[in-house]
Amino acid sequence: MDDTQRFLEELHAESTREYKWFRYCSAGAIVGISLCFGALGTLISPPSSLPQDAVVWYRIALGVSSAAGTGGGQILYISNDTNQDIRFRTNATTRWIMQETGHFTTVADNAYDFGASGATRPRSIYWGTQALGPDGAITTGNVSYSFASDPDSGLYSPTGDHLGFVTAGVEQMRLATSGTLRVVSTIQLGAVTGGDVILTRDAANQLAQRNGTTAQQFNIYETFTNSTNYERGTIHFSGNVLRIGHQSLGTGSDRSVQIITAGAARWEFSTTSDLIAVADNSSDIGADGATRPRSIYVGTHVEIGTTPATAGDIRLVNGSSIQGRNAANDGDIDALRVHTDDIVYISNGNAITLRPTDGGLRINNQTDGAGASTGTLGNAPGATDPDFWLPINIAGVAHVFPCWTA
Repeated sequence: MDDTQRFLEELHAESTREYKWFRYCSAGAIVGISLCFGALGTLISPPSSLPQDAVVWYRIALGVSSAAGTGGGQILYISNDTNQDIRFRTNATTRWIMQETGHFTTVADNAYDFGASGATRPRSIYWGTQALGPDGAITTGNVSYSFASDPDSGLYSPTGDHLGFVTAGVEQMRLATSGTLRVVSTIQLGAVTGGDVILTRDAANQLAQRNGTTAQQFNIYETFTNSTNYERGTIHFSGNVLRIGHQSLGTGSDRSVQIITAGAARWEFSTTSDLIAVADNSSDIGADGATRPRSIYVGTHVEIGTTPATAGDIRLVNGSSIQGRNAANDGDIDALRVHTDDIVYISNGNAITLRPTDGGLRINNQTDGAGASTGTLGNAPGATDPDFWLPINIAGVAHVFPCWTA
């Protein structure tokens, strides 16, 4: 009987639940093995003196469990009582190490897997502090945190304090140190697949919202209670029309829309659809020179000045005028003026006036027509000569009209 057989027989014969020591020789080397049997959960120490022919002694504590589900059993300890580690070998090669400090590692860096793809995966892995993955560039099938069915997609660390999101082996999104989220291409909203709102980069420094031929709308809210109670500004393109404006619903109120330049509001579309200057008499339509509008079309009336009349198609406040440039283009000539005494002056100064209170049309400062003929007119208002001859140029030909005092 060799030592191995004797070892197994003596082990089988043990029934006192105390302890015995066994040793055997194998391939010429003496290896000591201790089998310790004691009370449940109690580890019995080996003898103080070891056999002289023992080279290395290991202690294995075995526990015998009771029937499944009916009670506790002995704890099985695998230990090395020296200050060395425990190594696990397969195919004559050391693979894993339980270090004397308690760390569980592989023999070579990045050499072996824990679990395997398919039907032999561990169910769950729990850790108390951190799960650390490798740093560095993305390589095919090597993303720090990925998935068995898709090893080219997942998370990795592209550089210090940055987190990269990878699909198909390409980084698509990065969360930077500052908290900035950087997206390489497109943000699609509305659903996990096939979102209907797409924000994308058209070109350098160009942000776009588009989705094929589907009309898009962008809203900025001042108040939002729910989808039926809000106030918002909106810009949307639909029905071949670009619309910019304000919308409200429910508890929301109608608001005006203002146009701002140089940090100040200049023009306003009121809630009644009027286009008005934000400050009275402060902004122009067009400018003198080469930036004039071509035409202005008005449906009812034009008012000029402060508090003009409430009736009339063109309303001029008293004292205002319609002017033209003189021949030298160096001064303005009144073409039409409403004087403060409610007299309408035609031409510069008061050469011709419309005086509704004292006789209608009045020509001022006009001399007698030169070369006017004297004599009586059979159908004249009076039998005497005309009191005045009024010169009028008709189609370039000078004429005079006889006039009598009424």
